[in-house]
Amino acid sequence: MLKTIKKRITVVLVVSMLLLLFAGVSPVMANDLSDQNVELVENVGEDIEEECDQDPGQDLEEEAGEDIGEGAEEEPVESLMMGTELMAEGGYTYIDENGETKNTGDKAVTKITPDTATLNEGWYIVEGNINRTGSITVSGNVHLILADNSSLVIIGEEYNAGIYVPYDSSLTIYAQSKGDKAGSLNVSGGHGFGAGIGGRLPDFGASEERSTSGDITINGGRVIATAGDSNGAGIGGGAFGYSGKITINDGIVTATGGEGGAGIGGGDRGYSRNVTINNGKVTAIGGTRSAGIGSGFQGSFIGEITINGGIVTAIGGDYAAGIGGGFYNNPTETPMGAIPDGSPIGAIIINNYPTVIATGNEGAADIGNGKYGVGKTIIKRGDVKGTD
Repeated sequence: MLKTIKKRITVVLVVSMLLLLFAGVSPVMANDLSDQNVELVENVGEDIEEECDQDPGQDLEEEAGEDIGEGAEEEPVESLMMGTELMAEGGYTYIDENGETKNTGDKAVTKITPDTATLNEGWYIVEGNINRTGSITVSGNVHLILADNSSLVIIGEEYNAGIYVPYDSSLTIYAQSKGDKAGSLNVSGGHGFGAGIGGRLPDFGASEERSTSGDITINGGRVIATAGDSNGAGIGGGAFGYSGKITINDGIVTATGGEGGAGIGGGDRGYSRNVTINNGKVTAIGGTRSAGIGSGFQGSFIGEITINGGIVTAIGGDYAAGIGGGFYNNPTETPMGAIPDGSPIGAIIINNYPTVIATGNEGAADIGNGKYGVGKTIIKRGDVKGTD
């Protein structure tokens, strides 16, 4: 509306000036024209009043729409931001499972903040130094990028994992580079029963699925995962839970179990399903009576532990193997029932001559069963049919 007013007044003044300059009017005529100008302006004023009586809001909306349209042409949008959801120009880089640098392209990538409590299916990035008190729950297949020179520190809630990865979800962690610039993730489970990354304490009367972790993959970065003070694995199952598939393709990873929980693998009375280490520097420290990599206290050791490369250090807790079974690993107490006598309860396969330092404690094997462990553990090079 204001734009219309300005246009009408401008027209009146221009017409008056042209008449005065080019028509050769006398002073009397000039006075007459001046009077006419006043009348014209008054008429414009009347028109303004009429337009205001009609619907000023409508005019403002129309002109605002015009202004927005013009502004959109003059100021193109370079990036899209909706809350913390970002579409970075050119995307974000990350190193994949094969060590190749890739780009997120046009995928939506959400920035982690101290208030982030749930990671729904999709892509996320840690930029800057973020500290969170409270667990984060993964829902669906989640991809997390640790940006260079950035860090995320999480202290989980009581009875929960630092990052809770349910049995039907997965978490994949990426770095943008290797070396000192690589981003870091430092996660601690809450007081009692939760893993650093993985399962949590099941609700009373609920199935063990809550304590069982989904698949966890680490492709790079500096990752420190520490269980709560009892029963959970550093990476893997919560109390009474087993681990999903755990794969480490690169990075510097340190995982420490709580009392009764493995460094990497099962929680207290839980077992390890499948652990594969392809590269990186990995240190796994079992909690009391739990393996560095393998099962927790009294957990049946089932599945495969495969080491294809990297530098791996695994230290068992009291009476537990460095790699293999926790104290009194018992195949007759598995969730799937008893295993027939003489059947293998697991396999440890080492390929390509990586550096492996495994230390069992107080009567447990360095690689194999924990003390008083029952059952046969296959230890091979190459595959289950390879050489001892």
